Amino acid sequence: MTTRYGRTRRTGAFAAIVAVLSLGVGLPAAGGGFALGDIGKAKVNLGKGSVIVKATNLPVLPAEVDTGSGSFTAYLYKAYVNASTDPAVEIFVGDLYPNGKGKAAAKLKLKGDVSGLGLDQIVVVAFSKDASQSFDVAVAPIQ
Repeated sequence: MTTRYGRTRRTGAFAAIVAVLSLGVGLPAAGGGFALGDIGKAKVNLGKGSVIVKATNLPVLPAEVDTGSGSFTAYLYKAYVNASTDPAVEIFVGDLYPNGKGKAAAKLKLKGDVSGLGLDQIVVVAFSKDASQSFDVAVAPIQ
């Protein structure tokens, strides 16, 4: 269809392209929000290099952490995106300090595509005061 100024209208095709792009089609490992164990949720888009971790049920620090074979007192939580097949491939997302209600958040904007690194999971790790002990509090595959 042509407008009165001689331009061709392509609103239907443009709208279809925008709809496809907004769904994340064609972006490897692009995803919406997903559960992060029983401590909260995460939203990851590796194609854009963005990660958001929102914890809603983290024990307030300092917190006693049961590792199954013992326990220690955690003074810090850290969130990472990593590759389950290669422990050397990881990106630090941020420190998590829960408030009195157990809520904490960390956001990372890399402004670049990291989908080729093989990153496939998010991990929240609890660390002892001197970082001599650590334990994965939550591990979730990126969806």
